[in-house]
Parts: sequence; structure tokens; C-alpha cells
Amino acid sequence: MANLQQKRLNQLLKQSEKGKTGKRSKFGMFTTSFSVAPSKRHGGTIYALLRNLNCVERFSTGIICSPENFDFKTQRISNDPTKNKLLDYIQSQANELYAQMVLTDRDISLKVIKNAVLGTQSYLIPNLFELLDAYLADCGQRVGVSHAHRTYQRYRQSNGIIKDFVRHQYKTEKLRLSDLKPIIARQLETFMVVERRNQYSYFVKVGEYFRQVLHYALLNEYIDVNPLSLHKFVKRRKPIEYLTPDELVTIGTANVIPEVLQKVKDCFVFGCLTGLAYQDLRDLSPGQIKTLNDGQKLIMLDRGKTKNQQVAPLRPEAVRLLEKYKDDPYCKAVNVCLPILSNQRFNTRLKELAQIAGIEKKVTTHYMRRTYATHLKRLGVSAEMISKSLGNTSVAITEHHYIDNDPETIVRILNEAFDKQKAV
Repeated sequence: MANLQQKRLNQLLKQSEKGKTGKRSKFGMFTTSFSVAPSKRHGGTIYALLRNLNCVERFSTGIICSPENFDFKTQRISNDPTKNKLLDYIQSQANELYAQMVLTDRDISLKVIKNAVLGTQSYLIPNLFELLDAYLADCGQRVGVSHAHRTYQRYRQSNGIIKDFVRHQYKTEKLRLSDLKPIIARQLETFMVVERRNQYSYFVKVGEYFRQVLHYALLNEYIDVNPLSLHKFVKRRKPIEYLTPDELVTIGTANVIPEVLQKVKDCFVFGCLTGLAYQDLRDLSPGQIKTLNDGQKLIMLDRGKTKNQQVAPLRPEAVRLLEKYKDDPYCKAVNVCLPILSNQRFNTRLKELAQIAGIEKKVTTHYMRRTYATHLKRLGVSAEMISKSLGNTSVAITEHHYIDNDPETIVRILNEAFDKQKAV
């Protein structure tokens, strides 16, 4: 394949032999020519003009030449072989880069050819697969700095889905970026929801990642417009699953014999009382437990996911659980507050615990933050304060993912409003 491409490249380059003899170089619709722009200071500067179809790119070569010494017919300078060699080099570089674009089935960009000739740009415009790999590699360098490893893994999965979609929809692995149209969002949705049977919410995540990739292309000037910039990936609100106060009490008082289940129960109840995510609950250390002047204990930490500060007061039951495991051998060895299992094992044990307690819900670690937030909402705490206590980036995230406006709360708030109106 490489030899065949080299043979085709040589054939294309032969078409530009006129450039070596001092005439305009032409590849079909692509031409390279020169002209002189008069200058009072230098007498004149030679400009190169690249043409392809209706596109034109003009730039200064930096070569000084007076208009009377430039032969417009031969496109060269009279009696100056050194500068003519520079013009030959510019033509040959432009022709070779154009030939490479044709051979590799890439977008023909006169701007890229110009920048490559001037030495300010050394790459070709990548196809979509190359762009996806480049963006993923860039994100990989940010793991541990601005990206979590879990986020990088999700990006890798999204990369694979988008590549599968392109193979399915366009039957190629060399899709040009210029061939991407806004309709691709609809096509991706059909592929994921209909062909792959993915949830719509998963399509939204992949679609938003795809838009990030194309924005990366826009920043690198591979494209002029992001075809997904105006598409709205609407996030449909899922029912928020949580434990009611009675269900939480049922789990907390459940009689479990295995020690491992007892530890899972205590850790889960502590998470529901503080709103900690699994990662922060696992890494909670004694140094993150603070005491105010009035003796009130609280948790103050920077969340592992967002690095936002989370503040949660410790109620007596939560303090009792901390005291219970203060001298636990595992906690002492690792310098943590609670002996928590791995995420997968913890969720498996939670399902056993819920079954023992007679709760017909698929209880997971996500229930901890949702139960905490919904309970605060029932107590009349504002969404803004709940968001700050959870350490979320915005109130909208808190309202969308963590707070459930259950019928009891809605009716109570409306009745309070009606009672105030009657009192007036």
C-alpha cells in the first residue's frame, strides 16, 4: 500500500514539473502562482497565490524583488538563481502537500498548505478517527490534574461508540471533518437508541462528548464551524430514588449477624446522614472532622470528583458511628474513619441488606446523597444551601439529580402558602 501511494505521489508530482522550469505549477484545479506587490521601502515583495476551485489563499514569501526584475510569464526573477530556488521550493512544497491530501483522502485546506510552507504548521487536517484519538490522548495527559481516571475511561467508551457509529453510518474509517453535518446528531441518536438499545441519557453523554471533540477541532482550526454547536442534548430527568426516613430507620435497626454486613450498614447510614459520595466516604480521614467553638462537629473536605468544598454537620448518630470505629484496626492502618469495602462489593452487600430489611428497592451507594438531599428539602432547607452542603458545582445539578419533590412536600409547601394568604 505504501509503495502504491508513493507511486501515485510521484505521478502527481510529475504534473508540477513546469514549476521547475520557471512556470506556473498546476495540479488539475490546484495552482500555485507568484506576483509582486510594490513597496516604497523595498521596491517590491513577492506574494504566493494558492488556488483550488473557488478558494484562494495569498501570502507573502518574504522575498524582495523590484517589479521590473520579475518576469510574470515565467514567474521567476531575472538573473537571480538563489531567489528562484526559493520560489521553486515553495512551489514544490505546496504541490507535495496537496498531493498528500489527495492521496490520504483528507480535506483540501489552502490555509494548512500555506502554514506548512511558512513553517508555522506541520500537520495535515486529521480525519474524524484521528481527531478522536488525538483528543483522547490530550485528555489522558490531564488525568490526575483536571480529569479523573473514571472520566477518562468514560471518554474512551464514548470514542469507541462514535467510531462504531461512523463505520455503521458512513461505511468508512476516513470520514473527513468537512463531511460532518448537523444531521449527524440525529443519526447518532438513532444508532445508539435504536441499533444499540442504549438509554437516551447515555446518548446525551456521548453526544456532549462528541461536541467537545469537535470544539477541540475548532480550536485547532481544523474546521470553521462546529456542526453540533447549536444542537441541544436535552437531559431527561429520571425519577430520583432515595430512602424515606422510615426506610432509613428500618435499615439502621435491621438485625444483621455477619460482621461485614454490620459494617456495610453503619457506613451506609453514615453516608445518608452526611451526604458523602462513596469516594469521599471511603477516603474520609480524622483530619477532615472539624469542631466548632460551640462543640458542634462537622465534616469539611474537598470532594474527590469536583474539588468543591463540602460541609456537613455531624448529627449524634453520625458521631456515635465514628466513635464506634475509632479503634478499628483497618481504620488505624489506613488512617480513615470507616471500614468501607470496594464499591462493587459494597453495592452487592447493600442489596443483601435491603432484602433483609424488607425494602424493595435496588439500593446503591447513590442513595446516600439523594436521601440526604431529599430529607433536607423536606425540612425546608433551600436548594442553594443543599447544593453547598453537597459540594455540587451548581444548584441546577442538585435539583436535577438529588432533590425529589415528593407529593407530601409539595402539598405541605402549598398549604403553608395558602394559610399565609388566609391570614392576610
